[in-house]
Amino acid sequence: MIDEAEPQLKPVKLSWNPPEPGEVVRGYKVYILSASGAFQQTIDVGDKTTFETVLPVGDQYFFTVTAYNRAGESGAAPFLPYNPSTPSS
Repeated sequence: MIDEAEPQLKPVKLSWNPPEPGEVVRGYKVYILSASGAFQQTIDVGDKTTFETVLPVGDQYFFTVTAYNRAGESGAAPFLPYNPSTPSS
């Protein structure tokens, strides 16, 4: 019998500062990439300046955020690395 364990997950929370007053932002997109290439996701978080998720341990992840408005999407902020460690028992 093969015992397939549930993947271990680790929470992560991102936050960022809104732009300077006067700059119109309709919302933000969070981009998540894994170093292995096995995981890639884009999440539109609307006008929130925080984002929370859980990710499997065992891979390194990279996050970036863009802002968007009627004119289009901004350039991406520098990617931030995150390496979830194995949760403690």
